[in-house]
Amino acid sequence: MTDVLISGAGIAGPALAYFLSRQGFRPTVVERSQGRRSSGSPVDVRGPAVAVAERMGIMARVRKSATTAKTFSFVNASGKRVGRLAMSDIP
Repeated sequence: MTDVLISGAGIAGPALAYFLSRQGFRPTVVERSQGRRSSGSPVDVRGPAVAVAERMGIMARVRKSATTAKTFSFVNASGKRVGRLAMSDIP
């Protein structure tokens, strides 16, 4: 069995680890962050990502975890809103 080191536990690292392990590799995922983050952007699963999630057998869990965010606001370091994006504006 071949060991593989994957740097980064964002969306791509664990997905790569999943598929490599199915091919007989032994992946290890490392992350610099001390733990889970309490904030961040939701992951948008659409287009080709839907097929990947279905192949991984996780699409039902993805749908169950769906957010109901309708608008995103961008703020500066002072907390002042400097931009806004409505989900309905995204094709």
